[in-house]
Amino acid sequence: IDNLPVEVEAVRKKTADGKTFYFLLNAVEEKQEIKLPFAAKDLLTGEKVGPKLTLNPYAAMVVEPE
Repeated sequence: IDNLPVEVEAVRKKTADGKTFYFLLNAVEEKQEIKLPFAAKDLLTGEKVGPKLTLNPYAAMVVEPE
């Protein structure tokens, strides 16, 4: 994911059946604004998110592109 704040870590994982997941982690005590290059589903809440989203302090999110 391009242009992520330096405080946010993103890891992409692809399953054997071709699904892609992104693991996002905010490593600081301030909220971080992120712009994904896609709309996604938050797998922890089931909600649709993006392309713009906010990661709360020290929050993690797992998203699947839609």
